[in-house]
Amino acid sequence: MTSGRSWSAEQWSDRMFSDPLRAAMARRMIWRVEGSAPVLALPEVDGLRDAARRRVPVGAHDSVSIWHPADDRAEQGAWQKRLRAADVNQPIEQAWREVVLAEPDSPVLDLGRGLRVRQTAMRGFLLKRRWKVPFLGPYFEVPEATRELTPYGPIAVLELGYFDEHPESVVVWALSFRSVQETSLDARELPSVLVSEAARDVLGALKAGSEPQQASG
Repeated sequence: MTSGRSWSAEQWSDRMFSDPLRAAMARRMIWRVEGSAPVLALPEVDGLRDAARRRVPVGAHDSVSIWHPADDRAEQGAWQKRLRAADVNQPIEQAWREVVLAEPDSPVLDLGRGLRVRQTAMRGFLLKRRWKVPFLGPYFEVPEATRELTPYGPIAVLELGYFDEHPESVVVWALSFRSVQETSLDARELPSVLVSEAARDVLGALKAGSEPQQASG
């Protein structure tokens, strides 16, 4: 969903529907058809249909890609209604996917600025999402978690803080972005899909690190 990869209509049909398991997943996903005008569509028994169940024609030279709601946030409501009516359970969330966009007056995103969270839980969540996360302690570590969002950048950077009196915790400051050449990037100028996915990771890590720790035994 973050790569922006697309296929010709013929390639997409062959790739997604030649295998039964892949076809079962593809029929529960929302696709962007790029023809004379972009339109979102869901594969149904009688062809592609939009959120209002109007038929979506596909030309031989049209391209098809998987839809990310950060590109069309206003479309989520209509698709939630459509999928609910059709009793479609998506294998990868689109209609109900959390979307976070760049703040209009800031090059970075303040997500839980100053919030103290449990380091092990936050770190574990981000590691599963392909972030590089140091374990901060009394010895020097670069106080940031990073994730290369696409090959050769941009890189998401979560700024962290550590205090010796609270060794089990870290403090979250801001989510920023930089290039592989270490140049700062403005979140407002980056693809909304990449910004949203990085922010979604951070929000998930904050939730994991803020949840009460269950007692063992």
